[in-house]
Amino acid sequence: MDRVLVATLDRPAARNAIDAVLRREFRQLLAALANQRAIGAIVLTGAGDAFCAGGDVSMMKSFTASDWRDRARNLEHGLLTLRDLLSVQQPVIAAVNGPATGLGATIAMACDMIVMADTATLADTHVNVGIVAGDGGTLLWPAAMSTVQAKQYLLTGQKMTASDAERFGVVNEVVPVADVVDRAVEIAQGLAAGPRFAIEWTKHAINMRLIRDLYEQMPLSLALEAATFEQPDLAEGIRSFRERRPAAWPSVAPE
Repeated sequence: MDRVLVATLDRPAARNAIDAVLRREFRQLLAALANQRAIGAIVLTGAGDAFCAGGDVSMMKSFTASDWRDRARNLEHGLLTLRDLLSVQQPVIAAVNGPATGLGATIAMACDMIVMADTATLADTHVNVGIVAGDGGTLLWPAAMSTVQAKQYLLTGQKMTASDAERFGVVNEVVPVADVVDRAVEIAQGLAAGPRFAIEWTKHAINMRLIRDLYEQMPLSLALEAATFEQPDLAEGIRSFRERRPAAWPSVAPE
């Protein structure tokens, strides 16, 4: 497709939630792209009617029962996945065809441009299950909009509509859902036909600030996320999510 690769997060039955297998395959893809100089731009989208539902809830539940070394390695993977995505040489266009939630929103916002379906939403819902948005939300949301706007979404888990995302400048274009991949491919083809080094090095210069901030800020956010894995709020958050009811947070109870 004229030097454009379309990559699809492909777990539609789970709304493309990131489990250990998909995370490994995604990182392998990002590493392989470094040697694919015939590819000038990448479009990233999701299978089915979602972009990505974030981290798989069953994987989060397993963190609470796993050895602390496994939890540390899993959290480290979050930092490395985001670093790898920000470091891809070619421009990456997110075609957000449906809800992008938690880690899914982080992945979309780490791309270089975003085409969003008019029916899609962005949300970082970590707080809704009682944990800190440590896998990139606290880095990328404030970078994409004002701090007070970012706090509104990160502290409440509120969904951002496509019209608000466009109004805040979080996405480049909002189009009908049927057109989202085609429009992203069109943008990618234009970039792939441009001067490779000028485009890639401009991207690198811009993303270097985010990568620097990633190493300065994400160890703290990941440590705080790890601390919330040890709190009873997480178990209640997962239960309430599965039972589709409001959470009764243990941390709210009087001491």
